[in-house]
Amino acid sequence: MKMKWYFVVVLCVMVVVLTLESRFSFLGRSEKSGHTAPLPNDDPPSMWVQDVFVTEQATAEQSKSWELLAKESAFYDAKQLVLVNQLQVEFFPPDVEPLHLTAERGRIHSFTGDMTVEGRVLLRPLWGYALETAVLHWDAASRRLHTEAEVRISAETIDIVGTGFSSDMEQQRFTLQRQVKVSFH
Repeated sequence: MKMKWYFVVVLCVMVVVLTLESRFSFLGRSEKSGHTAPLPNDDPPSMWVQDVFVTEQATAEQSKSWELLAKESAFYDAKQLVLVNQLQVEFFPPDVEPLHLTAERGRIHSFTGDMTVEGRVLLRPLWGYALETAVLHWDAASRRLHTEAEVRISAETIDIVGTGFSSDMEQQRFTLQRQVKVSFH
């Protein structure tokens, strides 16, 4: 009898989860990760996974919207929520090079595909620029990255600081909303 490849993957994930259950407590315990991530009502996760890889498919025409690699992940099935630590995300806007994002932690709503990342968020290349902020949101339906936090955008000869950021992935442009300061070097 041949085993399907997905059965092998599920079996491997179960082994990893069982191994991790014996080694780790809840995501967010400060002695494990160095910070406290908020838990949904302190409920235990449905599943723990280490070194998880997730892909979101945007449309039937587009093979993927983003890919995420996270060091630690806690899945809360009843709340349709995934908490991740030490993450890297690659966004795939149409017809341009991918955007690479790193952050300390994040929350993914598994039903909508929306994501919020926090803790030294770095986004490169942003159509020739690099972005740094404390928090960044991905709205899957509108394919938009945005934040109300302070943002620093830089390139080889320019630094831009402002509050509030929004980007249109389809049109490959971004806007800073308030208190914008520009310096050239």
